[in-house]
Amino acid sequence: MGGTLLDGGSPFGFDRAVDLRTLSFKAAQQIYGPLVVEGGASFNIDPNSEFYGDSSYSYVEVKLQRRSYEIGIYYSPYDGIGGIRLKLNDFDFTGTGTPFVPHPGSDPFLRRPGS
Repeated sequence: MGGTLLDGGSPFGFDRAVDLRTLSFKAAQQIYGPLVVEGGASFNIDPNSEFYGDSSYSYVEVKLQRRSYEIGIYYSPYDGIGGIRLKLNDFDFTGTGTPFVPHPGSDPFLRRPGS
């Protein structure tokens, strides 16, 4: 004999079928060097939802963004929480590590005279 809770729905609030139609915005602006300000928000656009037109998420973050990592301070007015975020990127990077420098022979316009 078997059964499910919530008629097959998830017992976890984050996994339930709500806010199926949302419109999200996100913008980031580099301030100086690796310093970036980012913000975003999501709005419910489902006309059949009781939360139609309400914000379902919003945040603002100031971060130091480099190729291999990001570290930032964020605040979400929707959730009323903030914190520190650390993101590590490209553990399997196989490039040269030298940014924006062409290699000899990689571009026919950059060939040395006589070669």
